[in-house]
Amino acid sequence: MALPVRHRPDLAAATSPVPARAAEPRPHVRWPAPVRRSRSDAERTQWTHPTVISSEVLESEDPKWQGKAPPVTSLGDLVDTLLAGASPAPIVTAGDPVLRRPALPYDGQLSAAQLDGLLALMRTTMNEAPGVGLAAPQIGVPLRIAVIEDPAPGPAEVLRARRRVPQPFRVLVNPRYEAAGPGVAAFFEGCLSVPGWQAVTARLERVRLRGQDETGRELDEVAEGWPARIVQHETDHLDGMLYLDRAEMRSLSANAHVLDRWSQPTPEAAAEALGFSLPTSVQGRAGSTSTTP
Repeated sequence: MALPVRHRPDLAAATSPVPARAAEPRPHVRWPAPVRRSRSDAERTQWTHPTVISSEVLESEDPKWQGKAPPVTSLGDLVDTLLAGASPAPIVTAGDPVLRRPALPYDGQLSAAQLDGLLALMRTTMNEAPGVGLAAPQIGVPLRIAVIEDPAPGPAEVLRARRRVPQPFRVLVNPRYEAAGPGVAAFFEGCLSVPGWQAVTARLERVRLRGQDETGRELDEVAEGWPARIVQHETDHLDGMLYLDRAEMRSLSANAHVLDRWSQPTPEAAAEALGFSLPTSVQGRAGSTSTTP
């Protein structure tokens, strides 16, 4: 999920980039060891197909690729290829099929070193973009893994309206959410995979998040306000959805217009000027998530 445009350092000079944080030691991983599959098994699984690597990576100017697809035969190979490449990683943009396929549940397909490396690369890529969340498919890895980190910069009135509070770095593995209340909030939202644009998107104000963290520890918690929005945005990515699938499309605005015209705490002025009604329910199909209380 993109950092709101008024807080991007390239578009709002008063704001600094998301600060880098030192990596913290990770507890012993309780995920099972990577499963070794024969080629015949691999050929029957989407994740082992060489074309799952993103077109952005294959078209990179990095001489390592030399215009050819690397010999990707497993998720581990794919991650190794990414880790051997540029950091931050190229972010996959809308139109790449990897963003439209439901990601595969993570069940220990990577070694501990590969998982650590992938998470570090995702964090660097998210912070450098800058953004407040990143799903693994956004760097071409079709696994149900996402990272979140939000320092929550900005004017106090905007933060209050959006119920936005700082979120420390965390990892979501196999996340899913469901409504934890009837409330819905509509705000401009952007995405690192749809650069340059934002649209008003209705999200549940309060969700129950379940899944695991990077150590395999079970998660079962309630998120509210802007943190709930980030959870929904990143989990939708893992279901093959973009925020535009849920957005009010008459609100679609270039970042420059959001900065110059629609930077108010709430989008009422944009709704009146652009001729749309603020959505009062969550739009779009549901993936593996539930959007009913």
